[in-house]
Amino acid sequence: DSLTGHSLASLTRHPELWFDDASVILVAEAMSFRVHRSILCKPSSVLSDILSIPQPPDNGSETIEGCPVRTHDSAHELAQLLKACYDPYFPQEAKYISLDYALSILRLSTKYHMPAFRRRSFDELKKYFPSDSLASLVGYKCKYWHGVKSPNLELIRAISIARESGALELLPFIFARLCNVSLEE
Repeated sequence: DSLTGHSLASLTRHPELWFDDASVILVAEAMSFRVHRSILCKPSSVLSDILSIPQPPDNGSETIEGCPVRTHDSAHELAQLLKACYDPYFPQEAKYISLDYALSILRLSTKYHMPAFRRRSFDELKKYFPSDSLASLVGYKCKYWHGVKSPNLELIRAISIARESGALELLPFIFARLCNVSLEE
């Protein structure tokens, strides 16, 4: 088995997202995830199409233990998306979602065309960046922001992901919030 760019020994198996009975291994950065094809394909037409393409034997493609490997995402964001895939309640509005989690899901659910996941993450992001309260931004306190470790960095990341994902209606509040974040934050 071969793996371009990484040796098998240098990869770390994700502790929660490695299932011995799974048929797809995804590698992002130096992290590997062994997941079930059906779990990936159900919410995503793109992943379903990608994983339905048969791979010829010994074609030099990237494989580990005979399983197909897909790369190019951040390990952190891919882990967030895979956790959402394995959470049967994720698409429903049932619990608090962190800003980091919502941004990760928005980026990758847009990339892999996962409409229910995209909608859910976008709805959650509107709690962090409400478009209807732009006028009252001065003194705005969002209960969700208390757990955000680096607000400036997360706001810059949010701008990038909102643009990349076409969630442009979030941008006015994000920019306004960034202008009002104190230097200590």
